[in-house]
Amino acid sequence: MSDPNATDPIVRDEHGNATGVIRPTELESQTGTVNGTRNGVAQATPGAPNFCFLFGHTVPFDAATLVALYPSHAAFVAQFNQAADAIERAGFWLKPEADDAKKAAEASSIGGR
Repeated sequence: MSDPNATDPIVRDEHGNATGVIRPTELESQTGTVNGTRNGVAQATPGAPNFCFLFGHTVPFDAATLVALYPSHAAFVAQFNQAADAIERAGFWLKPEADDAKKAAEASSIGGR
C-alpha cells in the first residue's frame, strides 16, 4: 500500500497499518487501521490537555471487512493465538501475558456474521 510519491515515510500493509515494526497481536489479527498520528496530523496539538495524542487513532473495520478476514470466531482466535505465540517466542511477552491475551481473544465477539 506504500506509495513512493507520498510524503508518509512509513511502509503500510493493505489495511494501512505500519509494517517492519514489532507488530502486536492487534496488528497481526487486525480489526481496524491503527495510525500513529492524531487524526492524520503527525505532530502534537499545541495545548493538548494530556498525552492521548501520542497514541494516534484507530479506525475500526466495517462488518463486511471483518467477516471477510475472519469468517468465524475460531478463525480470528486462531490467527490471534499465532500472533501471541510469535510475540512470546520473540521474547516480547512472557507466557502469562500471552495466555491473558489469548483468553481475551477467545472472550471477544470478533469473527463470523
